[in-house]
Amino acid sequence: MREQLAAPPIGAVRSGPRLAALGHIVSTTRQEDRMKFTKATNAKAQGDAIVFEMETAGVTRQFEISGDVLRRRFGAADDTAPELLRAFERSEDALRDLAHRTQWVPTDGPIAVGEGDFG
Repeated sequence: MREQLAAPPIGAVRSGPRLAALGHIVSTTRQEDRMKFTKATNAKAQGDAIVFEMETAGVTRQFEISGDVLRRRFGAADDTAPELLRAFERSEDALRDLAHRTQWVPTDGPIAVGEGDFG
């Protein structure tokens, strides 16, 4: 005869190593999700700016957004690389829109993104 295991009561709090491991996985996944745009665009801090790539009209183009814009417009608290990259993540929608608007702009080198590029 098979032994039946009692199910925990509904709403019971579960804990232990399995749940702790799951919490770590969820935490790591959230961190990775937060940096998705950074990874997708190969963004890197370079001085007081973030340089990145985006595809526009089938062509990969280089962009550079200043730390000043990231602080003023997207909430970077200071000029450290982690803070600029967090603000860069928050700028995803605006930068995707900007990249779309610049798809026919001829350029030689990175497209400099400044405060005036955001309406």
